[in-house]
Amino acid sequence: MVITTESNAFSDLAMPTIPPRSRLHHLEPVGVETSEVESVTSFIVRLAATHHISVAALYEHEFLPLLRELRDEESNAAPTWMQLSSIYTVAKILNGLNSTAAQGARVLETLTLRSNLHFLTCVPWGTSISNMLLVRKLPAWCPKCYDEWQRTEEIIHTPLSWALNAVTVCLRHRCLLSQLCPRCNRTSHFLSHNSRAGCCTRCQFWLGYSGDVSDDGIEQDNMRNHLWAAKVVGEWIEEVQRLRTLPRREDTTCVIVKCIERLADGNANAFARLASVGPSVVYAWQAGRAVPRLDHLLRICSTLEVSLVDLLTGRCFNQEGFSRNISLTERIQRSFVGPKRDSEQIRQILEGALEEEPAPSLHDIAKRHGYKGTDCLRYVSSDLCKKITERYKLSENEKRLPNFQKLCDDETVLSELERALEPECPPPFTKIAANLGYKSGISLHQRFPAICKLITAKRATYEMKRLSRWRTALRTALKEVPPPSFHQVIKRLEHLHVGNIRNQLPELCRAIIDRYAEWESARQTEVMSNLRAALAEELPRPLEQIASHYGYLTNDLRKRYPEWCRLIVDRYAAYRRKSSEEKKRLFREEIRRVVLDLYTRGIYPTQSMVRPLLENAPITNLAILTSTLRELRRELGLRKVDSTSFANA
Repeated sequence: MVITTESNAFSDLAMPTIPPRSRLHHLEPVGVETSEVESVTSFIVRLAATHHISVAALYEHEFLPLLRELRDEESNAAPTWMQLSSIYTVAKILNGLNSTAAQGARVLETLTLRSNLHFLTCVPWGTSISNMLLVRKLPAWCPKCYDEWQRTEEIIHTPLSWALNAVTVCLRHRCLLSQLCPRCNRTSHFLSHNSRAGCCTRCQFWLGYSGDVSDDGIEQDNMRNHLWAAKVVGEWIEEVQRLRTLPRREDTTCVIVKCIERLADGNANAFARLASVGPSVVYAWQAGRAVPRLDHLLRICSTLEVSLVDLLTGRCFNQEGFSRNISLTERIQRSFVGPKRDSEQIRQILEGALEEEPAPSLHDIAKRHGYKGTDCLRYVSSDLCKKITERYKLSENEKRLPNFQKLCDDETVLSELERALEPECPPPFTKIAANLGYKSGISLHQRFPAICKLITAKRATYEMKRLSRWRTALRTALKEVPPPSFHQVIKRLEHLHVGNIRNQLPELCRAIIDRYAEWESARQTEVMSNLRAALAEELPRPLEQIASHYGYLTNDLRKRYPEWCRLIVDRYAAYRRKSSEEKKRLFREEIRRVVLDLYTRGIYPTQSMVRPLLENAPITNLAILTSTLRELRRELGLRKVDSTSFANA
């Protein structure tokens, strides 16, 4: 009975539930749901370190293939392989607010089975903020944070806020972020082939430092503004991780519309001055055609004395103290109203400007005295404004002309015209007149008609000859096989502007362009057919041999047809591996035949005895010979004895 009870107990046991296994380490990100959440590039560096591999190996063999597959599934357009292949290019946008950042986070979540890695990017921000100028192109860091984390044995990482252009200081240590390595004095990359947490990607120097970090002479007020910006951005990063839905463009548009109504009484121009942007930008925000950049939103928040979270979530409109900021519009509008002066004071200003040296322009006078435009000055005295404008133009013309060109007598003009007649192609009359100080060549034709006609005739003859050379060159190019491209033809003609020849000979240019396009299309069809035939060959060939056989450049094929080239290279590599394995198998069979023959004849099969009897025993196969002999001796039960004792036995 006891045995039966135990057997029943064991039979009731069920298989335990085994959780799914991740492809890569189930690494936990640092600072999730806080303002100090690490960036996704920092997570990739730490993930590579846990596997004891380089970042390049992790990127090329694990991250990049899945990213390409995901882009193929989500996009109908052909993926940009060259851009994705560069680790430096992809790393610049992985922390940002774009489709590549979202896809990269999904790839990492698939590899690690983590569900919160999208919080390491700006993707949770949704479409509420523009991606323009959001993320730095080069990383920044706080040396004191690195040093503190190393001393307290905390995880070395790079917060997401450090990757944003709007954050320039460390909120914890109240110092500017660094961007130059103290040893090599160069910038780093977000991801590099040999990236290590807290180290320079150029020279691998430790970037932590516990001393005083230079603030480059930044003023106290500016430092206070930088600290405030870092604080509100950190609050926004923490807040978006708690939101259940992504912020939308429509929400930001509603916030902007409310701000314009509450602060500027619906005056978009006044609100544009408040945000220090152009009116057209505010119109685009108001219509929902665009969303503000992060720096613009921070400027608005600073003026309104509200946080970024309160502004984008609309909480600021429910605050009691927000209504007092309505006076901001009045101050802005008053600051842009011109100063109050009567007509007599303005007339005195204009009369005084007529005696100034050097002569000022009317716009300079208006700006100097606080006016936005010149309408107020012209309304008081249009005559004085005309005199000021004429005096300014005259002074500007005198500045442009050298002293020797102010007075041009007949001898000077005649000598200049004779000098212009000497070269094969005389310069145009506009250039000759400019050298003599004239605005046009009309006066030259009136004073010296004979020599001017000679210059015109000689220049026309040269133009006809040059046009004839162009026509001959283009007609010759139309007969060439293979046909050259239009740019190749242009390069043959020295000192030629493309627009000039297209205007002079449009039909020939169009014929060359169309002929080359037709040939290029046929060539692409031929290349595709040849590559398809190369893939169907029974005996695979390397890509270089195929390109040489058909007269192509290997690099050109790799650039234009990367997928086909990849198939050819992979097929040839598989063929090489299979051939190598077949040769090794035949070589082992030959060794077995020779060893068995020696064994039946009573000869101990040593390497020196077996090798001369082999037909094909290259030096590279010595390792195979040694291992095969060892296996055969073990199989035949032979031990190390000399040939004499083996024969006697």
